[in-house]
Amino acid sequence: MHVDVNRDLDRLRALCDDDIVAGLSELDRAACHVGAAIVAHLVVIKERSIHLARGYSSLVDYCVQWLGCSRDVAYKRSAAVKVAEVHPAVIDSLAAGEMSMSGLAVLAPYRDDAELVRMAMGRSKRQVQKLIAARHPDTDWNRFQRVRPVTAGRSALELTVPDALVELIEHALDLDSHIDPSRDMAGLLERAVGAYVKQREKARFAIVDRPRDASDKETQTVRAATLRQAYERSGGHCEYVAEDGTRCTCRVFLEADHVVMRALGGGHDRIRILCRNHNQFAAEAALGVDAMDRARRSAALAREVEAALRGLGFSAADAREAARAAIDTLGCEAELEAVLTHALRRAAKPRGYAVSPAAATTSRAREPTIRWLGRVPNGAPRRDYSIRDSTVSRSGTPPRAPSSVTERPAAIEANAMQRANGSPWARAATNAPW
Repeated sequence: MHVDVNRDLDRLRALCDDDIVAGLSELDRAACHVGAAIVAHLVVIKERSIHLARGYSSLVDYCVQWLGCSRDVAYKRSAAVKVAEVHPAVIDSLAAGEMSMSGLAVLAPYRDDAELVRMAMGRSKRQVQKLIAARHPDTDWNRFQRVRPVTAGRSALELTVPDALVELIEHALDLDSHIDPSRDMAGLLERAVGAYVKQREKARFAIVDRPRDASDKETQTVRAATLRQAYERSGGHCEYVAEDGTRCTCRVFLEADHVVMRALGGGHDRIRILCRNHNQFAAEAALGVDAMDRARRSAALAREVEAALRGLGFSAADAREAARAAIDTLGCEAELEAVLTHALRRAAKPRGYAVSPAAATTSRAREPTIRWLGRVPNGAPRRDYSIRDSTVSRSGTPPRAPSSVTERPAAIEANAMQRANGSPWARAATNAPW
C-alpha cells in the first residue's frame, strides 16, 4: 500500500491541535493491536513450522529476510512469541498497550515463572527488569560483549573477561613477541581464532589441508571424505531449499543428515548439511511428529539413565547398551526409577568392583546396595537415588554413605573412595563387594 506522506503532512498541518492529538492516540491504539496480531500470527507460524518449510531456520531469520524487519525488532518479536506460547494472555496485554515488545523480550528467559509473568502485566520494561532482578538475581552481572563498526573494514570488539583470561592473553603475547613485537592483541586473536576454526572444522566436518584418498570399503559410519565433500559443497551453511527456491542461510548448529534416512534404508554415501531445526523438520516430515517426539523423549531418558550408570562405575558401552535395552522394553513413558532398575539388571558389573572368595558365598554379595549422589550437567536439578537389591527409590535428601567399611576389602574401599573424590559427576559407595 502506497502512502503519500507529503499529502498527509499537508492535511495534518491544516488540522487543529486537538484533532492531531486525537488522531495520534487512535494510531497508537491501532499500532498496539497490530503488534499483538503480528505476535499471534508468528505463534501459529511457529506451531505449524511454516517458516521452516519456506527455508528459514528461525523466526528471527523469517522476520529479517521475509518481512524486512531489523534484527533488533526480529529478536523482540521472537522473544514475545516464546512468552505467548506459554502464556497466551500476554497477547491481550499487548493489544491493550499494557505490555510492550521490549518488556516481553526481557521476560522471555523467565517465561516458566508464572507468578513473574502475572506480576509483569501492565508494567514498563524498566519495572519488569526490576522484578526479574528481585526474583532471579544475576550472579554474573558483569557480562558484556559488543561488536560495533568503527571504520571501513574495521570493528571494535568490547567484552568483559575474567582476570585469568587477561593473564593468559598477556602470556600468549609474551610467547609471540618474536612474531609480533608490537604485541598487537587483534593479531593474536586472529591467529588464535583461525587455529581454533581449523581444529573445529577438522573435528566436525573432516576439513584438513591434505585429505586422504577415499576408500571403497563399506563402513558403518559416514566416511570423512563424504562428510568433507558435503560441507565444502554447502559453503558452511544449511542446504535446505524450500519449494519456491529459498535456501536457508543458517550457519549455526549445523549437522550431517542422510538424504535418505537410515530408518528408511538409506546409506552413508549421500550426505547433506542441515541446521538442527531443518534436520528435525525433515525427520518429522518423513517419520511423523509423534514418532519424533517419542524419539526425543527416549533420547532424553537414555541420557539420564546413562549418566546414572556411569556414576555407579559402569563403562560407557555397558551403560549405553543397558539404557537402550531398558527403554526398548519399558518405553519412553516409563518412570526414570523403573527404567534405571531394569537397566541395572541388564548391565554388567561396574568397573573396579570385585567379589572376594569369602564374600561370594554370603547373601550380601548377591544382594548389593549401591548409593549414588548424581548431578547432571547444565545446571539441572540434583537427584538422589538409592539403589537397593536392584530396586530404585528417589529421595529429596542425599543418602549417607555407610560409616563402616570393615566388611569390604581394602582394595574395594580404596577404589570407591578414589571415584568418590575424583569424579565431578557422581559419588558411589557400596555396602558389599561385587
